[in-house]
Amino acid sequence: MADSIFTFRAKLSEFFRPDHPDATWLLRLAVLRDDLAYELERVSLSRDDPPEEVWRCAYTLRKLAITISEVKNIFSYEVQRALADQARPVPQPLRDGLKNAVKLIEEADAFMQPIRDGLGAHVRPSNATQTNPKHDPTPAILRAHGDSKFEVRLDMQTGRTTSLRQLTAASFLFAWPDVVTEDDYYRKQKELRDKLFGCFDDMVHGIDALLYRHWTSEGLVGSPQ
Repeated sequence: MADSIFTFRAKLSEFFRPDHPDATWLLRLAVLRDDLAYELERVSLSRDDPPEEVWRCAYTLRKLAITISEVKNIFSYEVQRALADQARPVPQPLRDGLKNAVKLIEEADAFMQPIRDGLGAHVRPSNATQTNPKHDPTPAILRAHGDSKFEVRLDMQTGRTTSLRQLTAASFLFAWPDVVTEDDYYRKQKELRDKLFGCFDDMVHGIDALLYRHWTSEGLVGSPQ
């Protein structure tokens, strides 16, 4: 199947029949699959990038941490349940591939945990700390980076041109308290990118295989193109 590309058209209700027991999580997985690819392509930064790009990368990392967590949850529950379903046996090669994908997704999720916990759907820096009891690292971070300079713009007329992005691009400091210098940041960012790309192919191929299996059983997949 590695060299096969399938193109086909169908109604939404044919892709995911409303009465199909797997429709909900497969639809979620389809959405997350493209999110994952889109976000990972944009986790890239060079020293010459303008402040806007630094902010974009930090924002993308926050979104990516949530996406990977959601993919992990589906693989940990719904996919495991599908693998255990004796009424619809999963071929052994696919079973082995999905088990490997689960392992890599869990590794990627653990690697992204500080970003997700501290900066994900909310901004709670104390959630990213590993100490018990947890403490708020913000005062220490502000002291360590207090001499850094940023430009902000406040539009008190309409708010439409307000921009705090140079300032809020520093949000990664809450997730990575060990990052002190610019060199530390680029090292950490490259380490994270390399780790995620090492997991990426198996993650997305696992999702593609699940969708292919479902759409084949629904009679949607035709000849490869």
